[in-house]
Amino acid sequence: MERQTVRFVDIVGLHNGNNGRSCERHEVCGRELKKNDLLLLRKCIVEVDGKPQGAIAAIQILNGQLGCRVGFIGRHMLKRVDQNILVQVTELYDESELLQDRQRSYKNCGMALCCVLQNQNFQ
Repeated sequence: MERQTVRFVDIVGLHNGNNGRSCERHEVCGRELKKNDLLLLRKCIVEVDGKPQGAIAAIQILNGQLGCRVGFIGRHMLKRVDQNILVQVTELYDESELLQDRQRSYKNCGMALCCVLQNQNFQ
């Protein structure tokens, strides 16, 4: 079965520092994310409630190099999104004028809306 073409994805968990979302430079890497930043979506394994689960991480691209893991796509998108897809941050929900976007971001520990730039695998 062929996957649907996805134009936008939500990245969640930007304000959490667990599951690889912290490094030597940042206590919480997702807090460094800005509008127009580029991210690569890549499959990974994370621990949820003590059990390993498949996920798709959002990894920031800085100066053409892979940088920090800043968040993950929502679970509801796992079957609709491939890995190695290049996306660009179009909105940080914390900064939205809409109250419901800011509330959604709070509920999901920080969220960003990203536009898919390339539907082909990015190598």
